[in-house]
Amino acid sequence: MVPLAGGKFKNIFISCSIKMKNKYAILDIGNTRTKLCYFKGLEMSEVQYYSSEEEAFQNITAVEAVLFSTVKDLRVPESLNIPYYILGPHLNLPFDVQYENKDSLGADRLALAAAAVQKYRDQACLVIDAGTCITYELIINQCYLGGAISPGLQMRAKAMHEFTSKLPVVDPSDKKVRFPAKNTRDCLKFGAREGFQLEIEAMISKYAAQYPKLNIVLTGGDAEWFEIPSNYSIFADPNFLLKGLNFILQHNVQQA
Repeated sequence: MVPLAGGKFKNIFISCSIKMKNKYAILDIGNTRTKLCYFKGLEMSEVQYYSSEEEAFQNITAVEAVLFSTVKDLRVPESLNIPYYILGPHLNLPFDVQYENKDSLGADRLALAAAAVQKYRDQACLVIDAGTCITYELIINQCYLGGAISPGLQMRAKAMHEFTSKLPVVDPSDKKVRFPAKNTRDCLKFGAREGFQLEIEAMISKYAAQYPKLNIVLTGGDAEWFEIPSNYSIFADPNFLLKGLNFILQHNVQQA
């Protein structure tokens, strides 16, 4: 098989129950799990989860093209007789990138920027991804300008344990924490949760002050723990990254 665009991949999402033509596959390979889904236009199938990319490969069938987004080295099986792309900064992107070192820009951040361009094409948008790390991506008029990265909710709690000699490991997603906290475990939980909450609020305020008509998108596995302030209109979408991957894939298929 001869890969497209210099042998680059694109993310895949699969639903075996859907048998439709002109669909695209997105395979998002993370450190701990792999997500697979189909797209037909903007319509997305149910996301399937796998423990390995090898398992996901076995379910990829009857698609026009595949996009792979991966955080690690990936070997595509020779049996995959489908045009594919690998997401990276050198792939044909549907937006400009003003970043000092494109090679260091993660695939997830590129996908989020693409989704922002698709939804808010000629506007300003801040995408907040609350995952292992919290990432902030600023996109204005189809141009990615950069953003910020900080520790995520679970990382905050783990860091306080790992970088001290006596503080225990806690689950910061515990909803039963009192205010003010009256024991060490609750203090750690409350500190991690409130630090997470107040940081995001402050970041939104900082960006919104400079861009008054800013659109704000919230996504990521820990987004549910962020309480949206009443003074902001925030669009929450757990599949925002996947939609961005699909947009990048379709853009490259059209350009081929």
